Amino acid sequence: MYINYLIICAILFICGYFLKFYNKLQIVDKNEKKISLKQLKFMKDLGLLFLVFGWIYLIFALIGIFLTNLNIDIFINLTPYLFLISILVLILLSFNKSEIFKSKRVLIIICAVLFIVFSVNTITTYILMPSEINVNNTSLAIKGFYGIDINLADIDKVEFADNIFLVKKLSGIKTRKSIKGRFIEENLGEVTVFLQDENNVVEVFLKNRKILCINFGDKNKTELFYGILKLKIKK
Repeated sequence: MYINYLIICAILFICGYFLKFYNKLQIVDKNEKKISLKQLKFMKDLGLLFLVFGWIYLIFALIGIFLTNLNIDIFINLTPYLFLISILVLILLSFNKSEIFKSKRVLIIICAVLFIVFSVNTITTYILMPSEINVNNTSLAIKGFYGIDINLADIDKVEFADNIFLVKKLSGIKTRKSIKGRFIEENLGEVTVFLQDENNVVEVFLKNRKILCINFGDKNKTELFYGILKLKIKK
């Protein structure tokens, strides 16, 4: 999902340009009551660092839009931590221990940006996680983002399809490894999906005419789920 990368990119660009180019920025040393050039240089360097990572997240967003088959997950997951390490290194290179905590403005900006970046990253990770799907004697429970709990008595029938074709997204997310939400399927119409791809799909038809499409990314696991669910419905 590339929207989150664009959000992080925008945050980093705004903060970066503010820190690097805002001419009226003044960091006052409380002891000497004057502008600290060392702290001002640090803020400008920090702004440059924000801009660099802003461009990195922009690249991630462009890859998400135009190169959906390219797997860069490992780089995306490591980037927030690399960002944190880079800031810590910059602090250590710029100040001695007694100076690091003198500027509240420096600490507030760093903490705020890191909080936002890690929050967006954590929320995105949660959203993109495969749904946890469980079947018991009375219900089909799907936990996670867009989760739902279906009474087995409300299921009309279950079918297995080699593939489906999602032609339009109504709401939800669609990435290379996770598809969740409401979509229009070429043959079924409106469906609610919990998929890892569009192949080997269990189609769950409810008595209220709603349709769920579910798979696990592994054909054997999906077929096992299909068999279990079908047996539960017959009882």
